[in-house]
Amino acid sequence: MLELMKKICKAEDIMLRGGLDIGEIRGIAFKDPTNGFRAIGYNSNLTGIELLSVIAHEIGHHVLGHFEGDELNMDSRVNKNNSRTVEKKEREAEIFSATFTALVMFVKYADSEVIT
Repeated sequence: MLELMKKICKAEDIMLRGGLDIGEIRGIAFKDPTNGFRAIGYNSNLTGIELLSVIAHEIGHHVLGHFEGDELNMDSRVNKNNSRTVEKKEREAEIFSATFTALVMFVKYADSEVIT
């Protein structure tokens, strides 16, 4: 599944960087307001479905256009400005992640057995 996420990030021109030691934060999305550089980092402790959902959540921030002005990242534990706006965007990214993860898992398991 990580290979799929790498392909999606590459197609969206988002750098994906894993193996980060970022404490309790599972993942983080960045967009540099000066040059538009986009990146996602994820915690080195993640595996399997949790890794898939965290990366999907961070991709969601990018594809849903959650970066405005000089906002460098979306995580409410890091970005204390406009907490209500950040919470709304976090919910939207969670919905994106849940939908994306469910579709990936459906396709994965649908390919492994015949659905009648």
